[in-house]
Amino acid sequence: MSADPKHIRALRRKAEDLLSGAPEKQALTSGTDLRGLVEELSVHQIELEMQNEELRTSREQLEQSRSEYADLYDFAPVGYLTLDKRGLITRANLTACGLLGIERSLLIMKPFTLFIHPESQDLFYSHTRNVVEATTTQTCELVLKRRDGTFFDAQLESVALEVDGRPAVNSIVTDITERKRLEEQLRQAQKMEAVGTLASGVAHDFNNVLSAIMGFAKLIQMSVDKDALVRQYADQIVVSSERATDLIQSLLAFSRKQPIALEPHTANEVVTSTAKLLARLLPEDVRLTMNLSAEDTSILLDVTQIGQVLMNLATNARDAMPQGGSLTITTERVTLDESFTKTHGFGRIGEYVRLSVSDTGTGMDNKTMERIFEPFFTTKEAGKGTGLGLARAYGVVKQHKGYITVKSRLLTGTTFDIHLPLINPLHHQEAPVRGEIKGGAEPVLIVEDDRVVRNIAHQNTRKSWLHRHRSH
Repeated sequence: MSADPKHIRALRRKAEDLLSGAPEKQALTSGTDLRGLVEELSVHQIELEMQNEELRTSREQLEQSRSEYADLYDFAPVGYLTLDKRGLITRANLTACGLLGIERSLLIMKPFTLFIHPESQDLFYSHTRNVVEATTTQTCELVLKRRDGTFFDAQLESVALEVDGRPAVNSIVTDITERKRLEEQLRQAQKMEAVGTLASGVAHDFNNVLSAIMGFAKLIQMSVDKDALVRQYADQIVVSSERATDLIQSLLAFSRKQPIALEPHTANEVVTSTAKLLARLLPEDVRLTMNLSAEDTSILLDVTQIGQVLMNLATNARDAMPQGGSLTITTERVTLDESFTKTHGFGRIGEYVRLSVSDTGTGMDNKTMERIFEPFFTTKEAGKGTGLGLARAYGVVKQHKGYITVKSRLLTGTTFDIHLPLINPLHHQEAPVRGEIKGGAEPVLIVEDDRVVRNIAHQNTRKSWLHRHRSH
């Protein structure tokens, strides 16, 4: 039997009439006495108490569910925003407030456009129109602005709905700054790889052309007198070809196709020997400082190639300080960890030696730094740079299984960091010195896939042999 409130009220009135001696008590049948009414009321009272307990339990469960939902809503890994048809924020979870850097009380009923970068405003309006017209979730990427004025990349996933019978838009806001940074690093790496492949192919073919030009020029040199006008022309051809060969070597270094001779040395030795040359290269108003590590800085390297890299970085630093300044070269042992790989998008965890070249010059902006290692990219005036110096440095460091990075700000200077793998010098013994190979009458085998270059090599070898024997 269910506890019907109307039925209980009727029984209560009958009981009150019995107790008060009202005339209606005569109408009661013999089976309906006061004791029966009391028992029936007691049963219904128990049922009411049970129902009240069930209601209280349900209310507590409902409150607990609301609290759990509020926690899930507020502390979700993404931001939730609800906008009304005017674009005002009517609801926001704590994650969204954290992304925008503002308290919820200050966020509610504010136009969402206040937190959108001006260049993303049109994109947001277009996104909102698509949401209202579509029946599925719409996604867009835009730049949002925090309360402190800083910006971050965000993704908006929105769907149209009704809140209290009124049209609204519910949006999920995700910070994708890290993802965008990694995507940009991947694009940059792919671009550098593609440019390296192109440079390698161009350098190889161009090198064959130069070999033919230089070969014919040297044949002319050996065929005419030193005072002949044709000999002077040939000399100029050789000089120009050698300059072009230097460019080819830079392209080969960038594409990591240039042969290198790796030997164990300390970074301190390389810096010290290079500093002697820098003393003549730098003007008097540029002060050179060396901060060399007291720890072992043994690395496998090609001394000539790494020395040229340091010379190139120092030359760029000198050009960036026309009014003078400071140039500092530092060596230190460091450990590259996950934070390095996350920041730069590349790198292998381990022990390295870091060579840093820092100046107090004019610095660079972000757009310049993004292209600084590209071949033929230069900020110098026409005729004052080939744009291959840093490209060559990039390739040389890569060949050494190392990494080169740059940090710079306008008017505050630039720092190039070169990380080369640390080695144990005891594990790398010097190769035995071979004795001198003597000979003079042996046949020479010329191996070359390019027919013109092969013929030039044959002609030069024959001319050299004839010239040597005639001189005897």
